[in-house]
Amino acid sequence: AEAYAAAAAAPADPKVAPRLPEIACHLAEACATAGTVSSLAQGGELLRGLRQAGHAGSPAAYEALIRAQCRAALARSRPAPARAAESLLAEMVEVGHAPEPGTRAQLVLACSRARLNAEAVRAFEGLVPEGGPDPAVPPLGIQPPLVPSSVPPLDIEPSALRAFAVMLAGAAADGERGLAGASVVLKLVRAHGSALAERLVGGGGDREHGMALLNLCCRYGLPAEAVEVFFLLASGGVAAATPGPSQLAELISGCSKTGAGVEAAAGLLPRLSRLPAAPVARLSPARCGDVWAALLDASRRTKRAGAGFRVYRELTGRGFEPEIETGLRLLLSLEEEGREVGSKGD
Repeated sequence: AEAYAAAAAAPADPKVAPRLPEIACHLAEACATAGTVSSLAQGGELLRGLRQAGHAGSPAAYEALIRAQCRAALARSRPAPARAAESLLAEMVEVGHAPEPGTRAQLVLACSRARLNAEAVRAFEGLVPEGGPDPAVPPLGIQPPLVPSSVPPLDIEPSALRAFAVMLAGAAADGERGLAGASVVLKLVRAHGSALAERLVGGGGDREHGMALLNLCCRYGLPAEAVEVFFLLASGGVAAATPGPSQLAELISGCSKTGAGVEAAAGLLPRLSRLPAAPVARLSPARCGDVWAALLDASRRTKRAGAGFRVYRELTGRGFEPEIETGLRLLLSLEEEGREVGSKGD
């Protein structure tokens, strides 16, 4: 790097001058390979010097330095290299180069692990195209699969998706809900593609990853997606990944805010009831009847009494009797909604 600086400062040699940008890029790559703090800093200075001189560093030089800084951030558990990687990626885009998806994914992973929350969100949004991984994918409904099997996962390192989900859920729990919107969470779920089930319940299961996605869908107003993630975890047959009563209560609470959410949650109960008893027995009406019964009043508030009645029938059919007052309120709501429908028909 010092030799290059001396050559660049010397009087222009017609044989050497045209090759100086190329030499600088090779040197920057060598700095990335060395991987020390000082060499990485020198590599970044070389590329910035080229830019100031009116030249653009090569894509290979930028890629090498960004990845090296990300590796340094992951190895040393320090945010400074991750910030340097983000700065280099921004420079790379500004000079007209398109970073490889794998490089952006490494930045998502490094920023997420370093708890650089805003930087991780920016990196993820740059990685996943606007509108989601595949604009042709129809909106997610309340019936499985959550993501159609024909949709392959994006070419993103699974550890990057996991780290981003866990980071985002932790930030939301700490009150940083403004960090991302529902669109980011939806992109995150869809970025898993058809590999979502394998990543959450494959092998011994990944409870932390699954619970992070579930909490995000609940917190960001995606009840249908929350229900599907919950069902996927519950139906995987992996006890370590199966949600418990507290997660069910959070799901019901999140779904109870809207009519669409009530409908989605009401459809979950019979689906769970058809699964083998273990390990979902602790989610049954016998164990969690009061939790499920919260949907009855929610159906009344959101004018989805029909969905509430389906839950009521499912609960009583499985031996749980809701409070009499709750049943009466539901009956009145059914009559009310029936009259409203009748008057509209007239």
